[in-house]
Amino acid sequence: MKENIGRSKNKIEVITDSQGQKHYEEAGIEKTLVDHFQSLFTKQDTQNINETVQVVKGRINNKMFQELSKEFTKDEVFQAIKDMKSLAAPALFYHNYWEIIGEEVTNMVLDVLNNNGDPSHLNSTYICLIHKIKNPSSPSDFRPISLCNVTLKIITKTIANRIKHTLTDVISPNQSAFIKGRLITDNTLIASEIFHYLDHTKRKNGFAGIKTDMAKTYDREFYPKTGLRQGDPLSPYLFIICADVLSGLISKAQQQKHIHGIMISHGAPEISHLFFVDDSLMFCRATTKEMSTIHNIIQTYQNASGQLVNLSKSEIVFSKGVSSDTKKEISSILPMPILDQFSKYLGMPIVLGRSKKQIFNFIQEKIWKKLKGWK
Repeated sequence: MKENIGRSKNKIEVITDSQGQKHYEEAGIEKTLVDHFQSLFTKQDTQNINETVQVVKGRINNKMFQELSKEFTKDEVFQAIKDMKSLAAPALFYHNYWEIIGEEVTNMVLDVLNNNGDPSHLNSTYICLIHKIKNPSSPSDFRPISLCNVTLKIITKTIANRIKHTLTDVISPNQSAFIKGRLITDNTLIASEIFHYLDHTKRKNGFAGIKTDMAKTYDREFYPKTGLRQGDPLSPYLFIICADVLSGLISKAQQQKHIHGIMISHGAPEISHLFFVDDSLMFCRATTKEMSTIHNIIQTYQNASGQLVNLSKSEIVFSKGVSSDTKKEISSILPMPILDQFSKYLGMPIVLGRSKKQIFNFIQEKIWKKLKGWK
């Protein structure tokens, strides 16, 4: 019963193409999806990559370099095997039959990692589309995920296990995703404090908070033919390394006093941005000068990376002291929807009102929806 429900839910009954035409037949649905993702993955001309990445200062010391560049070992490959989720299909096979296949798999992995072996025969993938919303109606409502060869994932997992230990010292503290010792709740709490400050501050020099909508992080990041594949263990780390360039651009502008972050109290750090993968918050003074700087930073990052910021789906909020005229001027620079406040960040309410029951009612609703699906 559950399997039949899943199949029915995942079936694409109708799709709307870029011209607004609906397609119900399999051939039309297939062509619409192929056209959309082919255009999405068309290589973009990039600009000033070398100059842009200079904002990220060298953080790898000699000891780190030696650790990262040494030959991979059998133990590291076996650790990647042990890290497989125990109830996942690959793990059930690899864990139970490792004594039989272990030596051959290990030799293949180490040949690729240590001897420049050719992994091209492992590099083909199947692409699966998953829903981003409940009732998808257009190609942009789906996210492609690569179903990679398991041996290839063992290779990339082995690499990921090695580099993850250095990322704490390499990636900006403004990024809290995938870094050991950093939690999603860190950003949630900081964001809540900042927006509480924006909602109550009486300072004449107003501030703005910007929530950007990245045009599908894993779909577009850097070159399509050498880009990131969601489902690959290495992809999250590659993305946050790339996104650190955006953090570096913002931090450089802050250091040069081109933008000013928010200090919620005397002695508190000045926060100009918070990242959790592609959930990005930026903060600055609500002036046309600082907004122009933010716009230029976004443009520079887009030109260098190939990633796009969807301004129409991004949002901006202002502190109470910002006049309507200033908001209009800023809106002409960054044409984003203006909100009174963001409702949620990272799935949690940012600003808590008087009625906690009303604010957190969505949790109860989600649980009830799950329970109703049980048979």
